[in-house]
Amino acid sequence: MNLWRDEWRRLFLKRKLIPVLFILLALELCSLCFSLAQRGDLDEASREVYLSYMEHFAGEVTEEKAQQIEDVIAQRQQLNMKKTALEQEYAAGTLDAQSYRQQMTELRQKTVGSIGFQRFVEAYRGVSEETPILADTIAWDVLFGNGGIDIFPVLGLLYLVLALTVGNEESGVNRLLFTTPKGKRALIHVQMFTALGTAVLFSAAIYGGKLLFAVLFFDLSGFSLPLRAAEIFVQTPWALTLGEGYFYLSLIKTAGGLLLTLLMLLVGRLCRSSLYTAFISLIAVYVPAYMLSDRYERFYLPLPSSLLSANGYFSALEEGSVYVGENGEMLAYSFSEGQMLFFFAALFAFLLLLYAVNALLWIKRRSAV
Repeated sequence: MNLWRDEWRRLFLKRKLIPVLFILLALELCSLCFSLAQRGDLDEASREVYLSYMEHFAGEVTEEKAQQIEDVIAQRQQLNMKKTALEQEYAAGTLDAQSYRQQMTELRQKTVGSIGFQRFVEAYRGVSEETPILADTIAWDVLFGNGGIDIFPVLGLLYLVLALTVGNEESGVNRLLFTTPKGKRALIHVQMFTALGTAVLFSAAIYGGKLLFAVLFFDLSGFSLPLRAAEIFVQTPWALTLGEGYFYLSLIKTAGGLLLTLLMLLVGRLCRSSLYTAFISLIAVYVPAYMLSDRYERFYLPLPSSLLSANGYFSALEEGSVYVGENGEMLAYSFSEGQMLFFFAALFAFLLLLYAVNALLWIKRRSAV
């Protein structure tokens, strides 16, 4: 118990981990806020109009609902045509100024929030026959992202590894600890479990914080809508909801964080240098992501970049490769449930192997002190 307490105190107090993680979380939320603002940049009136139509018509687009939406669109078009005709009459001098202002004011009140209505129409026009779901997924699309790797979680895990192990090695703390009665095998496992446990907590804070932020400040709803309602998963064969999809994707990214942590620990114990560890670790994440960005095979490989860009496990593994489902819908080739279970069982075994290799290296290092 004393070993655990000493490691947590050293990590969170002496290494200032808490302020650093809070800063990285704040930066991640600022990035999310900026992205959401860009996608949902509407004035108050347009936002109210957009949300009101979405609330009324969201869900499966039946023939009856489609006809209702078309009627609403036609009514708006007629109002806009009346506004144009009114302007022409006033310009031609056939309508006095008082009548023009009165009628134009009435028409503008009926067509308030035109930008929001146009965005609703665009969402409706984007509904496909294969996935007839109309939903406000702007916030969900931003949360799921485009399959890229967020830099701030990677930097957080890197700082964690450097602070917990490599920093101790450079400063000589480990040399001192390994010569004490406590410097036995238990200390090695305490350090590694502390790193992995903190990585899980940090991932939960990042992905849970983003979801909570979207719920509180951007009115995130539609948790029970099918995953296919999201832009990036429109052809996914997985029968998940948006909420379930985000949960499972967060788990996959957390697994990627654990894999990255173990690889960083391995690099750090081989290099014993913060600079080399940071350089090699970042290369190991972003070079494969760049070189294999167009290759669906990367999702079959136990790479941190594959797991951290988790969308590929539920969307098309091969761009443009689809098949016709039982109900005639177009679905993307993706992992089956059996393939997913096998892959993550193999990944778990790989994580255990990495853990064992890290432990053996440190035991060897201790014996050489």
